Amino acid sequence: MKGLVVTAIGNRIEWATHNGQGVITGKREDVTDQAIKAVFQHLQAEHKRNNRGKGSFGYVFEGLGEIHFHPPKSDDTSK
Repeated sequence: MKGLVVTAIGNRIEWATHNGQGVITGKREDVTDQAIKAVFQHLQAEHKRNNRGKGSFGYVFEGLGEIHFHPPKSDDTSK
């Protein structure tokens, strides 16, 4: 089967053929940067769609933690 797998050694996100238990059994491609960018863009779009203003938007994963998008501060000059 094909799917996203997080590698144990390099902590990279890979699109790979695996056995359904996370063990890569075939072709693999590192998609870490694309995956992180896609999640960021999703959170940013949901923040805007939900009219969150200066507040954050995110998801809670029970027993794991949270992931949030925080809009840039208006006086933020870093790019």
